Amino acid sequence: MLANDLKNSFKDRYTPAGIYFFSFILFALTAYEIRNSVSGDASIYFTFFKNFFDLPFSYQEGTVSHGASSPLHVLLFGCVYALAGESWLTAAKVINFGLVFLALVVLQRGLRLPVAPFPLLVALVASFSVLMASTAELFEIGLVVLSVSVLYVLLKQDRRTEAVIVAGLLHLVRPELILITFAVYAVYLFKFKEMRLLKIMILMGAGQLRVLCLHGVSGSRLDSLQRGGTGH
Repeated sequence: MLANDLKNSFKDRYTPAGIYFFSFILFALTAYEIRNSVSGDASIYFTFFKNFFDLPFSYQEGTVSHGASSPLHVLLFGCVYALAGESWLTAAKVINFGLVFLALVVLQRGLRLPVAPFPLLVALVASFSVLMASTAELFEIGLVVLSVSVLYVLLKQDRRTEAVIVAGLLHLVRPELILITFAVYAVYLFKFKEMRLLKIMILMGAGQLRVLCLHGVSGSRLDSLQRGGTGH
């Protein structure tokens, strides 16, 4: 009896870990094969990464540009550039792929899916060459997949407050994701009619409204303080 209990305990503890490890290796090997993918479109971000701690969202000294459509992407990889030095590009690609893999783990664990088929899910995602190449090219794939996965899990778990907050931040990942924000807010307002959720939505929407107002009045998304007082 004791031997069986120990065997089952060992199996329950280490089998999932082994499956995750195997899945990670599978994903990493696929990522390694396309690690040298390049894209002129995504490389516009590189200058924003390099300039981030001198003047955020600056494409050249003394000015602010808005080619970087994902503020969180710039923030994350601006830090990577500052910390990793000459190896920043390799580190950034590893992190971008890591975010995609983390999103799959979030879905599996958050939705309580069986762990045994997890390698198949990883293999399926890794087989999408466009997604993997875009990740290697440092598009915002990692943050997009992770943020949407987290939101989906929160919705499925009926964690309304957290879902409203995450949905309200999606525009910082990609501006197009604000459509998901509107959809989530509309469903929650009509379905639940909770004043608490409405207050959070208004609070989250205030920042978005401020950005729209600044852009409408000045043609810029950032005020003078956020532009480092350049006056441009």
